[in-house]
Parts: sequence; C-alpha cells; structure tokens
Amino acid sequence: MKRVSRSLALCAAVMALVPPVAAQVAAEQKQTHPTLLEWIQRDQAVGRMPDSPERDAAGATLQRDIFAAVKAARAVEDAKATAGEKSATCLPPPGTTELTSKEIGSWLYSRPPSEFGTTLDQVLAGFLAHRFPCR
Repeated sequence: MKRVSRSLALCAAVMALVPPVAAQVAAEQKQTHPTLLEWIQRDQAVGRMPDSPERDAAGATLQRDIFAAVKAARAVEDAKATAGEKSATCLPPPGTTELTSKEIGSWLYSRPPSEFGTTLDQVLAGFLAHRFPCR
C-alpha cells in the first residue's frame, strides 16, 4: 500500500472513535461521499505523485474523506444507542482504542469488486462492525 494510504489511515485511527461535532457532521452530510473505488483510485494517484504541495493537498482531501466516513459511522451507531436499538457494532468510548493504519488500509484494499460502488461511509461502517463486534 502506498505511503499516503498508511499516513491517512493512521490519522483516521486517531480520529476513528472521536464523537462527531454536530456542525461538522451537518457540513459533511452536504458533501458528496466518494465510493470505495473512487477513493482507492484517488489514493493510488496521490501515491504516484512526487512530493509537492499538490500531493499534500490531495492527501489532505483523502484524509478528510476518511474522517467524514468514520464520523458518519459513529453518528449512526450513536443514534441507534440513543434510540435504544441493538447493534452488531459496539464501539468503545472515544479515545480508548487506536486503530492501526494497516487495519484500515488492509480493509479498504481487500474489499471485493462487488463493494467498489459502495460509499466510503458504508465500507468504513463495515470495518468498524468487523473490528468492534458486540459480544
């Protein structure tokens, strides 16, 4: 996996279990969320770029996509908990667990072609459900 993917995923690991801020979530919901295939293609293109401000900017965009997707997944799980609904995902409290870049990157890059049209939000929600199942 490209160096950019690892650094983005590591940043996502830090933010993965941070509760969303209401204003940020509202702003992110207005954005068009990329599909898994779109995100991977952009990530690979950034990985081929030479070190430059353009590469940094493109990497930051990829990072924002990851943050938004994880926050969206967290918001869905928080809403389920508030509504008293059971979930297959049991996220630990914010800041108590770190995810590794290898975990996130491996999950994204190992998805089958049938998931390429799925939004990044849905793919990362699947990752969190896999990583933090309710027991």
